Amino acid sequence: MSAQDYASTQTFISVREQNFLGHEDYEALMQAESSAQIVRMLEESDYHLEEADLNDPDAIEAELMRELAKEYRLIYANSPNQYAADVTASKYMFHNLKVQMKIVATDLDLDHLIIPIGPYSTQELFHLAQTMESSIIDASIVQNVQSTWEEYQSYEDTEVIDVGMDMAYFDYLHHLKGYFNDPKVKHVIDMEIDFYNAITGMRALKQGKPNSFMYEMMSDQGATDIRTMIDIVRQGRLAQWFDRANQLKFDLTIRNYLESMTAKNFTARQLENIAEMYLHQYMADARLSGAGPIHIIRYLYGREMEVKNLRLILTGRANDLSMEGVRERMRPIYGERI
Repeated sequence: MSAQDYASTQTFISVREQNFLGHEDYEALMQAESSAQIVRMLEESDYHLEEADLNDPDAIEAELMRELAKEYRLIYANSPNQYAADVTASKYMFHNLKVQMKIVATDLDLDHLIIPIGPYSTQELFHLAQTMESSIIDASIVQNVQSTWEEYQSYEDTEVIDVGMDMAYFDYLHHLKGYFNDPKVKHVIDMEIDFYNAITGMRALKQGKPNSFMYEMMSDQGATDIRTMIDIVRQGRLAQWFDRANQLKFDLTIRNYLESMTAKNFTARQLENIAEMYLHQYMADARLSGAGPIHIIRYLYGREMEVKNLRLILTGRANDLSMEGVRERMRPIYGERI
């Protein structure tokens, strides 16, 4: 598919992105003196809550995810194909498959855990979980569901479903690369997987887990193979790895992140933050490039960050948390370089 096929989607996005919240909006929400003031501020945005909702984290979460699901539906409806949106949406699809396979395995009522985001309806996914067959869902997904279910039947442990669908998610991300000629999209996917593997390795190392555990929990679909990534983590060479993978060589903010990775007390949580910042910065640099799938991914990634920021602020206020602490945990803001 050519870049020109995405031109109308890019026009649609250029209109929708005017609704993003900016730095000043977030600051105003953090400094608001009352719930009524927050409600009035949000009336001008895509998010709508009543005063009573602002004291209920569950109500806040429901509204944020409802709006995020709407954005995904709009992008799917206005895209030439599903694949660019799948880059950010597929984590929800595999979460839903995980839940639905557990429903089949345990007969528990877990419907409240379903998140209605993704290229396929929850009914289509549940049909796959029940029958292990689908003429609608991508064959690579069906195959991973079938193999995971076979392994579950051997062990009768739902953790097999968790691990199997986590790995299936990364398999699908790698599979998606075949639909794009844009090297920027391929780099985003490679970095998503490699960052996940590095973070997983750091956490496993802190817990004293053996290499066999890391092999089980890491994806073999990254640009860096598992054996190499395990060595990188164990030898404290994450800065060298990131320096090679980084495509923003002259970005001073990224250089500062690179330096922080050499510290002995560098944590997996810090690497998670760097992953978000790097992908944000990388896609922000693509903003002025011609039409193509990267703009769909950039837009949806921005919506994901917006929801995370609103969740931090609104639930932070509901739980009487320090806004200074919330401010320190804020995610990248769409349209703004770090």
